[in-house]
Amino acid sequence: MSTMDFDRYVSIRGEVINVLGPLYENPIFRKIRWRTSIGKQRDLSLLGNLIHRKFRSNGSDPLIIMGDKSMQTTTRFHASTQGVRLCYQLHRLGFRVLLLDEYRTSSSCPDCQGNTTKTNIKRLNPRPWQRQLRPEVFIHELLECQSTQCKSECDGHSKKWNRDLMAACNFRRIWNAYLNGRERPNDLKVQSRDGDGDEVAGRVENA
Repeated sequence: MSTMDFDRYVSIRGEVINVLGPLYENPIFRKIRWRTSIGKQRDLSLLGNLIHRKFRSNGSDPLIIMGDKSMQTTTRFHASTQGVRLCYQLHRLGFRVLLLDEYRTSSSCPDCQGNTTKTNIKRLNPRPWQRQLRPEVFIHELLECQSTQCKSECDGHSKKWNRDLMAACNFRRIWNAYLNGRERPNDLKVQSRDGDGDEVAGRVENA
């Protein structure tokens, strides 16, 4: 963007503020913002209570893993803009948060480290009131592994994975490798252009 374009943008924005400013001074908009803020705080509090009840009821200290969506080396190990508020609130609630590069975590089989492919299967419609029109529905976002090892564990059938469950299992593999002083698993490493593995490490942030 050139300097002239920016000056023009600032000028137009000033004109818009002069027109809309008196409108947004209406008390109703302050009430809307206040209720929105209160609603977000309530939702985050409910999320924290849910995590406490589910994982801390037995005295454990859960580790919450979030993908950092790293696209450039300079942004690696930083929470993505989309989840930075959630990451901050989890810190405020006293949880440990681990930022990991999610490269290949939803495409590499955690059991055999082989590649997976997209698939879908049919199941009974979970909505009884719609079964007359649609007795069966497709389950999407599934992945299948057709390696010999996985087929032997599933009586000759390909092993089906939920994409999110697969990512969680691979996150656990990465974290366990770091705890034991090893590198990131080879099947989850970012491959450089010359074919050499590029280590991508995670970082734990404590509140």
